[in-house]
Amino acid sequence: MPRIDERVKISNRPPWYQETQSPFWKHHFTGGNVFILEMLKNNRQRLGSPVPEALFEKTIERTETRLNQEAAEINVVRLERDNNRLQVDVRVTNQTGHKFPTGFPSRRAWLHLEATDYQKRQIFESGRYTPVGEIVSLDSTYEPHHTIIDSADQVQIYQSIMGDESGKMTGTLLRAATYLKDNRLPPAGYQRSGPMSSQTGIKGKAATDMNFNVVDNQEGSGTDIVTYDFDLKDARFPLTIRVRLLYQSSSPWFLKNLFKDDTPAVSRFKEMYAAGDNRPMVVDQITYELSD
Repeated sequence: MPRIDERVKISNRPPWYQETQSPFWKHHFTGGNVFILEMLKNNRQRLGSPVPEALFEKTIERTETRLNQEAAEINVVRLERDNNRLQVDVRVTNQTGHKFPTGFPSRRAWLHLEATDYQKRQIFESGRYTPVGEIVSLDSTYEPHHTIIDSADQVQIYQSIMGDESGKMTGTLLRAATYLKDNRLPPAGYQRSGPMSSQTGIKGKAATDMNFNVVDNQEGSGTDIVTYDFDLKDARFPLTIRVRLLYQSSSPWFLKNLFKDDTPAVSRFKEMYAAGDNRPMVVDQITYELSD
């Protein structure tokens, strides 16, 4: 980060705070919302934005770099063949200092695993999505946390799902009273017994997952391991196994809930959304070759 040696006022809140600091390092709060940045860039005239296109492009570039290089990583930590089945253990590691994904509950990350043989025939796939960013074969309510995935209609999605006072799933912030699911990856060092744990806790099936944020029976790893278990059928070796960690800042389900409101602001946003590209971003990816 660029260094400044002159003394710099580091905060204007509270108003009476006058402390300065030297040296000071300039940095950027990039976030992770490439989709909205693209939307704002493409609708500058409509929105009356004074920001030049070049500045949007620079911020988008920084955001993509942040997501691709610093947010999270995946590794295959076990490949085991038993007769005609294959087990693949995928470890996801949060590299941020907060939950991943964090912030607004429209955000989600998921694993997309695809296994093909040398003839390019698909043997197994979990986490496939449509051209508009919809994940294929989700549960009608919400997808639970998984420790083992052995069917193509199961997907490991890291997300927060809000519930209202009656325990029903909701996408409306003012109706939210609890989390029905929160398996967002905690940062390294997170403890269930730590401060504000009632607000920051792990919710749903992830709370009983013995390797979620746990390594060697010790909390605070900031990791999760998902086991994929699938039939090799009549696969012709070698196999290619590709795993990707995908991130989406505006999940279609959450926005469908918003689009139920018929207001000028919602209608305008809906038009801009429809013209955009809501396919997920690739945070990390790995490819393995498996011989017979």
